[in-house]
Amino acid sequence: MDEHPAESADIESIDIAKEMETSYIDYAMSTIVSRAIPDVRDGLKPVQRRLLYSMDELGGGPNSAYKKSARIVGRLKTGTPPRVAADTINFSKTLVQQGSPDPLWFSFDPPSPDEWHTGTPDPVYPNIRPTDWRIQMACYQVHTTPVTHELIRSNLHRAPIHNGAIKASGPRYCPSIEDKVVRFASKDSHGLFLEPEGFRTREVYVQGANTSLPEDVQAQMIRSIPGLEDA
Repeated sequence: MDEHPAESADIESIDIAKEMETSYIDYAMSTIVSRAIPDVRDGLKPVQRRLLYSMDELGGGPNSAYKKSARIVGRLKTGTPPRVAADTINFSKTLVQQGSPDPLWFSFDPPSPDEWHTGTPDPVYPNIRPTDWRIQMACYQVHTTPVTHELIRSNLHRAPIHNGAIKASGPRYCPSIEDKVVRFASKDSHGLFLEPEGFRTREVYVQGANTSLPEDVQAQMIRSIPGLEDA
């Protein structure tokens, strides 16, 4: 047996960036088709039953014309986190989360350097560090407390997501703070991230605290978190 077979003459040079882009798109499309589009063969999933039923009601059969309809896609319940004013945050009680020192893009065709957002962030935000490509805003981690969780539990009857007022399906991977407290009852703390909404605004997004609780409960909940006592 020849231990050194002759090299193939069919080796083809390829553009690795183009190959990766094509492979990613192919994978994404196969995922959408196999997991998101309803199929009667695995139509026992509740969301697929709902989609198939709505399509049938609207006459959406194999030979029908394409149509876009929010009713077919289905309605989703959602909640949004409260925002806090940056100048009311005690940043000394937060854990700084720095941005990436290297460019990260959501596109295979990133913007040119002259399109990068530049400027000086509002000085209210501490620990802003320059990088080799641009100034990056930091985020700041805080944590809920047992007091936070007790406030939430004692007001679940006022949260439409839990009291039955909202019946639509929720996003799979974005549970509300109420859901976290109920589903993970043994945990006495959950991490939240304070995300500045821009270089020149003092509005800060409390990532991880999306909620359907009323305003007065949200205010108490936020102020029970170390670093946000005066928010």
